[in-house]
Amino acid sequence: MDYTVHTLVDAPHYKSVIAERVWQAWWRDDGYRLDEVADLVEGTATNDPFPLTLVAVNESGTYLGSVSGIESDFELRPQYTPWLAALWVEPQHRRIGVARTLISDLLRRLFALGHDQVYLYAKPDISDYYMRQGWKMLERDVDGMDVLIFSRESRVER
Repeated sequence: MDYTVHTLVDAPHYKSVIAERVWQAWWRDDGYRLDEVADLVEGTATNDPFPLTLVAVNESGTYLGSVSGIESDFELRPQYTPWLAALWVEPQHRRIGVARTLISDLLRRLFALGHDQVYLYAKPDISDYYMRQGWKMLERDVDGMDVLIFSRESRVER
């Protein structure tokens, strides 16, 4: 399948679908409103190079997935920045490389801005995916939460 990756600035009509997917996947059950998440997504759609959201779409313009690069995604670890956050690929488009492409493009952009490391956190059930992609686990069971923190160094990507 052919697809391309755009910044949200270049594809603003995907803001609402991204906000809805992110809200459904991670924020709704914690009591956040969709409009609050939409505001966060909107904050990544500026002409500044950071923060940013990338969107993968196919030739017909169908949304395949997205990922964001943000300052902080884990309040308990303010020393880690920037973060890869909100990686989402539509279920019917998984396992064809969309996530890998989004991650690679985001890392390239963040490293080009001068960041030496990028961080993410994930649940243990998907940690193997990130380790296969070259991410290094920094912390396990963070503050009693069932999450792991990973990092990726720029020299791996260059």
